[in-house]
Amino acid sequence: RPTKNFPRNQLQGVCFSTKFRLQMPDPWASLAAFYLDDSLSDCNIVFVPKQQVQGSGSGTGTNKGKKRKHSGEGEQLPVLETMPGHRIVLAACSPYFQALFVRWKQGSDQQVTVEYDGPDDLAAAKACIKTLYLQTPPSNEDLSTDAGSVFPLLLKMIDWADLWQAPTCTELCISSLVAQRLDSLCPEHINSMLVQLPESLRSTPLNSKVEGFCLRWLLYTFGDMWVTVTTEAKRAAFCNLCPAAVELWMGSDQLAGVENEVAVLVTLWHAGQQGQAASDASLRHLSELLRVKNLAPSTRVDPLLGLPWFQHNAALKKLIVLAGSGWCLAEVASEDQIEFPPAWFAEPRCGTLRSVSPPLASRCQHVWRISTADFAALINKAKTTTRYQELASSTIFCKGAFFKGALVLRHGNEEGELYLGLSFRTAGDSAYPRPIIQRVKYSMGFEEQGERVTLAKQAAFFDQEGWIEYAKSFAAELIDWEEGVQQPADGFFTFFFIVHMVE
Repeated sequence: RPTKNFPRNQLQGVCFSTKFRLQMPDPWASLAAFYLDDSLSDCNIVFVPKQQVQGSGSGTGTNKGKKRKHSGEGEQLPVLETMPGHRIVLAACSPYFQALFVRWKQGSDQQVTVEYDGPDDLAAAKACIKTLYLQTPPSNEDLSTDAGSVFPLLLKMIDWADLWQAPTCTELCISSLVAQRLDSLCPEHINSMLVQLPESLRSTPLNSKVEGFCLRWLLYTFGDMWVTVTTEAKRAAFCNLCPAAVELWMGSDQLAGVENEVAVLVTLWHAGQQGQAASDASLRHLSELLRVKNLAPSTRVDPLLGLPWFQHNAALKKLIVLAGSGWCLAEVASEDQIEFPPAWFAEPRCGTLRSVSPPLASRCQHVWRISTADFAALINKAKTTTRYQELASSTIFCKGAFFKGALVLRHGNEEGELYLGLSFRTAGDSAYPRPIIQRVKYSMGFEEQGERVTLAKQAAFFDQEGWIEYAKSFAAELIDWEEGVQQPADGFFTFFFIVHMVE
C-alpha cells in the first residue's frame, strides 16, 4: 500500500512475493475421527455369522462356495453387530470397497454385509476396519488380552486385508506381527506365519519380512543345536515345526554347533508327525541344505545314505563313498562332472551362542552317579551267574554323536573274585541309527574322595558292533573291587566320560 516513504509512482513495476503458512491437519488424523462416528455415516457395516447367511434363504445372492460375502443390497439378515461406515474412508483405503460402492444405486438404503466364521474372525474383521480408519498398527489390546491369541487374530486380519485389497492395512498388521516378543511364541505360531499368509504376499518384501522374523525366533529357540537335542522340551518343540520352518532353520549360517547335529535334529524331526507329512520336494530341499563337507567322515559314509529323509541319486552316492575312502569331495565332483547342491561344500556354520548354558566344557563330558543300592544289586546279580553283568548309563550326546557308558562286572580267575570295568560305545536314538565311528578320543574313570581317577585316556576304534576296542587289554583297565569296599559318604558311586574328538 502506498505510504509517505513509498509513494504510488515508485511502486510501479515492483513485484512482491508473499508466503502463506497454513497449519494443515494430518489427513489420517482427521479421518480417524470418523471411526465409529455416525453423524456423517453414509453406510452401515453389518457383521453376520456365515452359517446364518447360508441358511437365511433371502437376499440377492447365496454366496455359495465363498468364504465371505460383502453385499450392497439391503438384505434381511440376522444381525449381531453393526458399525457406522463412511464410503470415502473405506474407498480411499481399499479398491475392493471402491468398486463395491461404484456399483451401488444412488439413494438406496445400502449396507456392507460381512460374513464371519466365528468370534475370532469377527474380532479380526472389526480390528481390520479400525486399522483402515486409524492407519496405525493394531495393538494387542485391540485384539485380545491373551498374548497367545494375538498371532491367530493378526493372521486373520491379514486375510481380511488381503480380501479387501488394503495393502496399507496388510503392512501395518505384519508390522505388529513381527513386533511380538520372541519368548511369547510357539512352533504353531511360526508354522502359521509361514504357511497361512495369502498367496498374493509370497513374492513381496512383506513375505521376506515375515520370514526374517521367523528365522530370528528359530535361532533364538533352536540356534544352540546341542541344547535342542539334549533338552526334551526343545526337542519336542522342534519336531512340531512345519517343513517350511525346518528349511528356513537349516538354511541359516547362524546355527551354533557341528554339522552332525543338523543331521541328527532333522532325522528326529522326520520321525515325527510333521516330518512324516513332508512332501518329497521338501525332503529333497532339506537334503540339498545339509553341509555334507562338514559332517564327520564316519557320518558321511555310514548313516547319511541310510537316513530316511536324505534324498540322493547314484552319482551323489558314489561321491559320498569315494569321499569316505579318503578322496576330496570337491575333486571327485569336479573330475566326474557331478552336479551337486552348493550347500554341500559350503563353509561351516558360524553361529555364536547367546548364553552358554551349560558351559561348553561340560557338554563334552558326562557324569554318571550310581546309588549304592543299584551297585549292590549289580554285585548280587553277578554272584548268581557266571556271565558278566552290565549296567548302562543314559545316552550321552557329544560332538554330534550318541554314546553310552556301562559299568561291567565279571568274574575273576579266583572263586568269588569280581572285576569292575567301564565300557564306552556308540549308541543310537529312537530315530537316529548308531554310526560306526572311525575314531574317537575319550577319557573315562571314577571319582574317589573328590578326586578323579582316570582309567583310560586314548584314541579308540570301534568294531562293527560299535564297542570300543581298547589299545590295551580290557582286563588291564579293570579295578579289583572287593565286596567290602567302603561305601561313599553321599550314597553314590560317581563315574565320568569325556569325549575329546569324534571322526
